[in-house]
Formats: sequence, structure tokens, C-alpha cells
Amino acid sequence: MFNEAFVCVDTETTGLLAHKDRVIEIGLVRVENGKEVDRFHTLLNPGVTLPDIITEITGLTDRDLVGAPKFADIADELASLMDGALFVAHNADFDFRFVQHEFARIEQDFAPERLCTVKLSRTLFPYERRHNLAALIESYGFQTDARHRAFEDALVVWNFL
Repeated sequence: MFNEAFVCVDTETTGLLAHKDRVIEIGLVRVENGKEVDRFHTLLNPGVTLPDIITEITGLTDRDLVGAPKFADIADELASLMDGALFVAHNADFDFRFVQHEFARIEQDFAPERLCTVKLSRTLFPYERRHNLAALIESYGFQTDARHRAFEDALVVWNFL
């Protein structure tokens, strides 16, 4: 696997439904031949008010996002960073669906192959009771400065791999 390019991705969103909610933050680490070659992180202006629960979880407020770019503004750079790479995320379907919907809103296709590190953890460590990101951080002593922030969580995924 480490001979292929992959991108560890995490998103923070306005909710749980990719077809209606929006990405408010994206972070990624691109890896080629087992070495980190690029990083990307940005807040995104979703064009909607953040629900209170999202502010509680992420610490992000509407004020933080007001001057942030819209997804369309970063889409080309993001597509370039992800080009030819395996999309890797913890609960990959969630993050993938959100990114895919954001690209679809600007009429661009997005369909990389993906790897879910939740499924990988369950396969490698079936005796563990929990496989969420918090459990991995605790079990393996990963360091993170900010949980539920996209770039920090993407780094945890890379550390897990």
C-alpha cells in the first residue's frame, strides 16, 4: 500500500447529510512511496449558519468562516492534491460523500478509490471494542492538538497507517 499515492482526509461539516449539509473545514496529508509529500488545510464558508452542536463539537463559529473561501475557490487545488491517490479517511464513506457532493455542486466529478481506516482497524485489531478516532488516539498514544478539527484528525489517520 505504501508504494501507492494516498491522501489522508478529514472534513468537518454543518451536519450529517452530505446531500444537504456542507463542508466547513478540510484537511489532508498526501503520501507517496510512504513519505509525506504535501499538506493542505482550509476552513470553508458554507454559506449557511452553523448549528450550535457543530460549534460545540469543533469550536468553529460563523465568525471563523465568514472570510473563508467557498469550496469552488479551492476545488482545483484540492483535485490536484488528490489526483491519482487513494482517498483514505476514518469512516471514509462519510468524508468521501461530503467531498463528492461538494464537487458535484460545482459540476465536477470526484470518484477516487477509497480506504476506510475504521474497517482497517476492525480487521487488524478485532479484539478491540472501539475503533473510532478517539479510541485510536488513546490506544496508540497519538498526539493531537485539536480533536474534531480536520487537519489534526487527518494527521491521526496518517499516524495510524
